[in-house]
Amino acid sequence: MPSNLPTELVELVLDHVYWADCGPPTDYETHFDLSQAKHDTLSACSLVSRSWLPRTRIHLFSIIELDSSDGSITVFLGLLQHPLCTITNYVRDLTFRDGRRWADPYYQSDPYHREDWHGSHLLTLTCLLSIENLKFYNVSFQSAALGVDGAHTFFAAFPCLKSLWLGDCTFDTKTHFLKMISSISLLENLSLASVDCTRNTFKLSTKNWRQERRGRAVFPRPPSPDRSDDEDLVPPPPANLKTLCFYSEGPGIQELTAWLSSGSSTPALHTLFCEPILNQTAVPLASYIQTLGDSLRHLLVNVSHEFPNTIPVVDFLNTVDLSIHKNLESIGFYFIQLDSNNIPHPADYTYHLLNQITSPHMKEIWIRVVVKSLEDLNRLDWNELQRILAKPCFRNLERLVISDVHNLPESMVSDIRQLIATKIPMLASRKAIHVYSREGVIAQMIPSRALGLQRLPCSTDLEARWRVLEDIQEARLRYSDADDFSLF
Repeated sequence: MPSNLPTELVELVLDHVYWADCGPPTDYETHFDLSQAKHDTLSACSLVSRSWLPRTRIHLFSIIELDSSDGSITVFLGLLQHPLCTITNYVRDLTFRDGRRWADPYYQSDPYHREDWHGSHLLTLTCLLSIENLKFYNVSFQSAALGVDGAHTFFAAFPCLKSLWLGDCTFDTKTHFLKMISSISLLENLSLASVDCTRNTFKLSTKNWRQERRGRAVFPRPPSPDRSDDEDLVPPPPANLKTLCFYSEGPGIQELTAWLSSGSSTPALHTLFCEPILNQTAVPLASYIQTLGDSLRHLLVNVSHEFPNTIPVVDFLNTVDLSIHKNLESIGFYFIQLDSNNIPHPADYTYHLLNQITSPHMKEIWIRVVVKSLEDLNRLDWNELQRILAKPCFRNLERLVISDVHNLPESMVSDIRQLIATKIPMLASRKAIHVYSREGVIAQMIPSRALGLQRLPCSTDLEARWRVLEDIQEARLRYSDADDFSLF
């Protein structure tokens, strides 16, 4: 249908539809209904005129989330393979989640789950040349699935890729895995939750401390066909890497950090997320932090909240020295169990690390705690905190954030804020005290991109779109009729 309206005006109207305020995500029913209405409106607008298609597709297809459990993988791959497909240039963020747990013998024996999304099916994604952010869960990049050089060829096919997230993914060997990372020329953000290399000891795993605690069985992955692999031909690390997030532990951390800090092209990381710091990961991570020097600006650490007096934690604290990081801007401490009776208390290591800081650029401190009652906050040594924060390096501190992992009532959040204001009045006078509960933390953590996001922004536009999507997902989880709604 022809339109006499200027293209710029049409695009402004379509932008207004997408960015229209749906209200707070805490008002789940209203937020969800308005979000669904926006999606339906943009879909209808895409059918009005060819001139309306580009703008609507930017809003409808910029972020795609695929999951084998809801059939979206089948639909999307079929769409990409269609000869008339024209959406490939609009997809900038893709999450690919195989929820069938293909390593589980139960699912392997179930005919419904025998279909394989790896190999040639995965290669279909290489037509998405505008991808900036990729997130893979439970996917095999072994040579059995993609061929001998398939993994690094696959990732090298995305010329705009800047951010990669891997969870429960498998490769053949350490060199196979490192070659894949090195092949992404523009890679800036790397997040690793669990990586297995099936034919050597390289391993980044969350199973040892998470699945074992929850009583889940751990099944072996299918073996790769045997082939020679020259371990001496280790590729150089990606020169543009700026952010590294570990959501895992294992012997692979020592090898990976050694690789990143070796050679003449050592990446100048400005953000490091370490969660958790356990067992053999403590000293390698502490040593790697030391190698970053003045490039490090944002650091988040999770020293085990259950065993704060173990040898690995002590070794970490004795090895790391934050005084050498003269450009440090923010630091976060993750998951501190305030009601713990351990000696020393899990919060004690925060004072030790904060006291080391000498950077005059400090702007934010983020402390993620478990609060069960207001009295738990008295377990913190407020006198020590006030003494540390009175140092000249914290003179320009803009935010002290206390974040709780549970859903606290708003009245309790207000009480916590008032309590902290009485304990550290110098920050209260500067309005630098912020308290968030888990319910509101998604929206509030957006400004603290270094300390709060699993998705690491590739651009300001994508960051804003993630904010919209996360609000929708929060409402979707709370709204009983949400199963009828799909973003794709």
